[in-house]
Amino acid sequence: MRADRLISIIMRLQQAGRMTAKELAELLEVSERTIYRDMDVLSGMGVPVQSEGGLGGGFTLPATYRTKVDGLHTPEIHALFLQMNEQPFKQLGIDHVLRSALLKLLGSLSNQHREDVDWIRNRVFIDMGSWRKQTKHGQEDGKLQLIRQAVWEQRRVHLTYTNRLNTTVTLSLDSYGLVLKAGIWFVVGSSEDIIRALRVSNIQAIEPTNITFERPESFRLESYWEQWLTAYQRRQFPYVVEAELLEEDASARISRYGGVLFRVSEEAGVRRAEIGFESEETAVRATLALAGLIQVRAPLAIGARIREAIEQLQASYNH
Repeated sequence: MRADRLISIIMRLQQAGRMTAKELAELLEVSERTIYRDMDVLSGMGVPVQSEGGLGGGFTLPATYRTKVDGLHTPEIHALFLQMNEQPFKQLGIDHVLRSALLKLLGSLSNQHREDVDWIRNRVFIDMGSWRKQTKHGQEDGKLQLIRQAVWEQRRVHLTYTNRLNTTVTLSLDSYGLVLKAGIWFVVGSSEDIIRALRVSNIQAIEPTNITFERPESFRLESYWEQWLTAYQRRQFPYVVEAELLEEDASARISRYGGVLFRVSEEAGVRRAEIGFESEETAVRATLALAGLIQVRAPLAIGARIREAIEQLQASYNH
């Protein structure tokens, strides 16, 4: 919806400071032309969006501009007060802070909006925990809180870590941030001038130090994580197919058949994507299942495999 997209644009500009139409289009999965139209709408609404052309240009908002938090609507209340498993917040040691903040916000709501809160909490529960059995849950929580403190205070830590080759190594880490992915915690930081992501559960020992570090001003945790995750997924799903997405729900359906979207772009109304699969065989089966939703353009070899599979299927019915 355009209203949601306009709000997202404002929030992105407030966070990033300056963004180009191309960057916003990629984040919001629309065309650059749509972004320019949205900027005209925002200006017409009185939002002081500023545009600068040329190298290093883009869209900005004045540093003093702030959006209002009052006038919340029922869907916004529902989104804020979704019932969530507090385990990740407990692991970080900030669950009491979260409850305090929500109570303060709840106290400022009208009676009608409080009823909205009760309504959504009794209908949706988001469990962010992992299916995996946590055999050393308490130990991991302790390590996680030490790392969280190091992130907050920008203090270096010494780690004993077991890597993906099952080799135990020691390293010093300047911790930039924490990421929770599918119930698994990762710490992102710099070690020997290389930024890396480490699984907290693989940390065997942690020793905080009094050495402080300067976090690079240009570092953005979300951007780094997206790049790291894409690189990881490309290793896990090395067979890449280029395809046109013919239907709106194609993206959601692809994951059901073992595919991972690496990149989605739109030009002249045509949506194209790079889709990763574990193997060519998986790609062939998924493409057949997604017939009518995607149209494969490359590699050429998969087209031949698909035609062969269709011919075999037709032959089986003719007998």
